[in-house]
Amino acid sequence: MTETNNILKNTILTGLFALLFVPFFVDNNLFFPFISGKDFVFRFVVEILFALWLILCFIDRSYLPKKNLLFLSFSIFMIVVLLADLFAVNKTIALWSNFERMDGFVRLIHIYVFFIMLATTIRGEKVWNYFLGTSVISSVAMSFYGFLQLFGKLGVHHGGDRLDGTLGNPTYLAVFMLINIFFTMYLFYKNKNKTLRYLLGVAFVLQIITLYHTATRGAILGLIGGFLLTALISIFVSKKKNIKQIGIAVAVAIAIFVGLFLSFKESDFVQNSPVLERFAGISLENKTTLSRFIVWDIAGKGFKERPLLGWGQGNFNLIFDKNYDVRMYNQEQWFDRAHNIIMDWLVAGGILGLLSYLSIIFATLWLIWKRTELDSIEKSILTGLLSAYFFQNLFVFDQLVSYMLFAVFLAYVYNQSADQHDHRVKPLIEDKNQRMIASLFSVVAILFIFYSVNVPAYAASENLIKGLQFKSVQGRMASVYEEGINKNIDYLKKSLDKETFGSAEIRIQVLTAATRIFKSLDVDAQTREQFAQFALSEMEKQIELTPEDTKYYFALGVALAEMGDLTNSQLFLEKAISISPDKHVIRNALTQVYSLAGQSDKAVSFSKETYEKEIRSDDSWVVYTSALVRAGQTEEYTKLINEAIANQQYQRVESFMKIAINQNPNNMQSYVSLAAFYDQIGNDESAIQTLELAKQRFPDQSATLDKFIEQVKSN
Repeated sequence: MTETNNILKNTILTGLFALLFVPFFVDNNLFFPFISGKDFVFRFVVEILFALWLILCFIDRSYLPKKNLLFLSFSIFMIVVLLADLFAVNKTIALWSNFERMDGFVRLIHIYVFFIMLATTIRGEKVWNYFLGTSVISSVAMSFYGFLQLFGKLGVHHGGDRLDGTLGNPTYLAVFMLINIFFTMYLFYKNKNKTLRYLLGVAFVLQIITLYHTATRGAILGLIGGFLLTALISIFVSKKKNIKQIGIAVAVAIAIFVGLFLSFKESDFVQNSPVLERFAGISLENKTTLSRFIVWDIAGKGFKERPLLGWGQGNFNLIFDKNYDVRMYNQEQWFDRAHNIIMDWLVAGGILGLLSYLSIIFATLWLIWKRTELDSIEKSILTGLLSAYFFQNLFVFDQLVSYMLFAVFLAYVYNQSADQHDHRVKPLIEDKNQRMIASLFSVVAILFIFYSVNVPAYAASENLIKGLQFKSVQGRMASVYEEGINKNIDYLKKSLDKETFGSAEIRIQVLTAATRIFKSLDVDAQTREQFAQFALSEMEKQIELTPEDTKYYFALGVALAEMGDLTNSQLFLEKAISISPDKHVIRNALTQVYSLAGQSDKAVSFSKETYEKEIRSDDSWVVYTSALVRAGQTEEYTKLINEAIANQQYQRVESFMKIAINQNPNNMQSYVSLAAFYDQIGNDESAIQTLELAKQRFPDQSATLDKFIEQVKSN
């Protein structure tokens, strides 16, 4: 039995160690490859390990978790979240999430099981040091990947110059580094070997540099705050003079650094630094800061509607649309998170969800300071880690990697608390035959879960990516497959053969593809029509499943308009407006449908109402002005354009005139008007470029256009 125990335990340990390298996994064959690929692998491995762990427990009950405060608080949290998700408005998204987030209760239960296996299987300080050290090694490898991005050897996936590693998002990389920085500090303090300390010191520097170049403000501020808290606690609780001196030095250094930054934040050095400039721009008037306050206020309104158990995970978009604030006109229009851990759990789980989540934090602190034999410095570092993690979560939200590392941290604290393990081997199931039956049943059950939770969704995601493989040939859409566009359509249809947690996203993508195919002259009319009807019927099916979600009405309404069905387009967009009355992106789309349908007066009045809700919105101004043009109200739109020029709102006028060119590319006057506008505001270069483009479009008018060019040059 002992040999079997060791085989099972070592196999589980190997799997747990391997999971620390999940952040490096990217599956480009899947939709959202940086997210869904990692989550699928994590789920696969956790489920297999869980089956082995159950068998290990049947043989040796000492591997069952003990009922300490942390385990109980985590378990209560899971029960509360399950209830919240079962009573959610959109239960599918709450329980299963989607490809973009791979969140929901399914992820949480995997994280919970991961925590339990870590807490009960990794025993002894030596093994834990190896485990935390492996996590540090993982972060160092990620740092090297980040440096290759920093020096241009590898591309940044997220765009811009903020490092994102193989995580696809700078924020995700930042929290990965943040937690590992504290792991590194902790191991540096605990280990006295000089060579190991040197290596940990190098790792610490690499992690700091990588975190800095993610330019993630919440994580970097969390790191500074975590360092400061660790230093202050060390000053007051440590009895060692040298530790107190180090703590004072760190606190003073942080104070000096912050003071210098605030003093020189307007300097060229700061303003010319892509990272420091982001911090210098932090203020209550900052666009991002204001949007966060608005979103948190919207979350508060949602909480008041369902205060006990909330709306369920992933349902924040319903609250956001229902209570949409027009001041969000220049921000992301489809928020699905409050970007604040407090507000997110208030919305997802109500007051019970938030309190049960906070109970995990308090239980962890209590165990660190009351139930462990750690010394004061170790406790200070772990407390600093917890505070840094919690602080950065006040501005972002958890994802797989942050959940994983937080579970590692919790499991370590759990493991360090007193009397956690009774190492006497005693079977949970005494009878050998019953134990064999229970083990077999567990394996079969886990295999069933393994398949039903993962395989259909994985296949659907793969087929979706295959179906979206198009290329451009002489400016026209074409298939990458020899069989032609019908092969793409077959893959897209296969992606919806079975209803999976990704079906909603797939339907959006299928509708988008069908719209492109519908407008492609290279595809025969029958194929275009049949696929359009398939995509439209699938989206109508999605609306039946989630009748409270505006984005599906919006997507269908826009697609119908592009396909020429203005009557039904209007119906679906008006339904979206009935759910989210103030959302300008929907209102603007509906205005354009009114205009195309010949309802000019309705388009003008509706777009004017939209614009007056938030006159700072350039998009709404352009749509309103365009509606006036279509309605032939020359005096009104001329007045708006002149006012915009007088107020130096040049972006509005430029956008309006470019839209006019796109809508009617055969009208030379549109080019001339745009060139005249550029000339009026002193942008001669753009004026000449526009007239040169007009010459290419209208070669028979080259002489006339050359005269205009000469006039611009002579001004």
